[in-house]
Amino acid sequence: MATTSSTKQLLIRRFYALLSEKNLREQKESILSGLGVDSTKDLDDVALVALIESLSAIESPKSEASKAIRDARSAVLRTLNEMDIKVNNNNWDHVNNYLKQPRIAGKVLCQCTLEELKALIPKLKAIAKKRRERIEEENIKAANN
Repeated sequence: MATTSSTKQLLIRRFYALLSEKNLREQKESILSGLGVDSTKDLDDVALVALIESLSAIESPKSEASKAIRDARSAVLRTLNEMDIKVNNNNWDHVNNYLKQPRIAGKVLCQCTLEELKALIPKLKAIAKKRRERIEEENIKAANN
């Protein structure tokens, strides 16, 4: 299969794009050494195509979360916002520090599975309700004193 150098350049660019997309840039040398070469220029077109296909099959770590997970995360964030635990200026520290508490979720929001998120929502709603009741009770006591 004879191809032009521009085709090979396109294949090499695609290979590097996939490495970046899959967060595998650091593993480039080990991937190539597994094929017995030091550089992508040493690969023939057939090997490059096979390598691109195998990289394409790897699931991206940034793969899109399902709608159910996104909806559950949104519900968790809405409940946290009611409790004044918010993301400020794209800084998730306040939210993640709260969720990392072992009695809450034990991990940050993006690490929670759908089942964990579904279990977390009623727990947070109960905490929020208890906080509101406590504040109302304190306000009543303060008004009556």
